[in-house]
Amino acid sequence: NTNNQPNEILYFNFNQDFSCVSVGSRQGFHIFKCDPFTLCHSQKDGGIGIVEMLFNTSLVALVGAGDQPALSTRVLRLWNTKTNTKVCDLNFLTSVLSVKMNKKRMAVVLENKVQIFDISPLKSLHSLDTGRNLKGICALSSNDKNCHLAVLDTQPGTVCIFDALRLHQISKVVAHKSGISCLSFNAQGTLLATSSDMGTVIRIFSIPAMTRLFVFRRGSIPATIHSITFNSPSTMLCVSSDSRTVHIFKLDESNQAISSSSDSQNQFSFGFSGMLSDMIESSRNFAFIRLNVEAKTIKSSFNETGDIINVSTSEGVLYQYSLNTELGGECKLVKEHRFKINDDEEDVNNTSSTKFV
Repeated sequence: NTNNQPNEILYFNFNQDFSCVSVGSRQGFHIFKCDPFTLCHSQKDGGIGIVEMLFNTSLVALVGAGDQPALSTRVLRLWNTKTNTKVCDLNFLTSVLSVKMNKKRMAVVLENKVQIFDISPLKSLHSLDTGRNLKGICALSSNDKNCHLAVLDTQPGTVCIFDALRLHQISKVVAHKSGISCLSFNAQGTLLATSSDMGTVIRIFSIPAMTRLFVFRRGSIPATIHSITFNSPSTMLCVSSDSRTVHIFKLDESNQAISSSSDSQNQFSFGFSGMLSDMIESSRNFAFIRLNVEAKTIKSSFNETGDIINVSTSEGVLYQYSLNTELGGECKLVKEHRFKINDDEEDVNNTSSTKFV
């Protein structure tokens, strides 16, 4: 049994290369390395609701949350974990809902806008008006050369692609008929994955042309998508949701959409014909994971070699499953780790929470 209280964890996410998990709790924030599983940093100054890492550097972005927050939800603090010192505080008129970073840019998501900052030197560059975005949905490419930013348009289901380096809009596409629930770039910044509020269909678009390349069907029953991630070479896609099933899809020619016409050229004609096209073109999963535990939020990612799926849950557990990259099928649980974040638990660098299965 874990000592973590059910509502102790307020936030968790993988970093840009999926080598670490950052956790925000009612006590503070914590950073864990995935392989080997290690608690690398822990700080307990009050509730933290956002912990965004910049790859494996010492720079993290923090936003407060919980009953005794370390910061206001309207303050974003940049923190140096190596020196345990504040870099700066950024103040906003409304709550910060999410933060995305790469080595050149930082995007701060508010309810109706996204503000873009230069990382070094830190300064505000641009502000984008968006549709109402209470979930803080946004994606920033981790590739700072293809520095693409995907944000919600004011029209539901529409995604705008913005060049965060040159500060201009590249394209716009009606990705789904209903609202957007998740956006994710591949590591190269050349592909964008989208899911709708229904969570039944995942679409893959090329960047910057916004040509629809793949359509994957997660299932027929609606679900909330929690994460979509590509593997390093962009040959597979991992999708997690509140259905407690993680789906892995293959991005190969056999699964490619029959019609790869640019949706951006026909962005306001998504109706019955588009739905029928999806039914014909969509592909089922190549492999899958079934979780036998209750979890409010589930996020998943590939390891560097693509043969291990890391599955992190809001209940404070990191599961590691082996993936047969040739045959697919059901993935096998090989390790289970628990996030130790309370005062009575082991110190930093203690790995005794690992369970081999």
